[in-house]
Amino acid sequence: MDAGDIIGVYKKRNRVEHCFRTINTVDMAFPLYHWTPQKIRVHIFFSLMAYLFLALIYNEIHSHNESVSLISTVGYLKDINLNYAIRGKSVTSKIECKSEISNLIGKTMNMESMVKD
Repeated sequence: MDAGDIIGVYKKRNRVEHCFRTINTVDMAFPLYHWTPQKIRVHIFFSLMAYLFLALIYNEIHSHNESVSLISTVGYLKDINLNYAIRGKSVTSKIECKSEISNLIGKTMNMESMVKD
């Protein structure tokens, strides 16, 4: 490899490390100690999926509110509750957002359409 390729690979390594650091910071995927190659691949796959979902939500919300960070997005997601009320045989559900930004997330992600009465 020439020097330019080595620098490019090194920069990409930093992105991957940032991804895992973010996942571990917000407790989306905690470190598990696996020894078999299959379990290691599955753990990395789920860690990457968790990060991608977080990044998708963050990118959507950040376009509406630039004060939101990638890590704070998880805290705002924890402020969103799905409540069920059971009366006899009928079940109603409602999404409750505890903060203004979590309400923005709910509206942006169209969460009301996921709840059926």
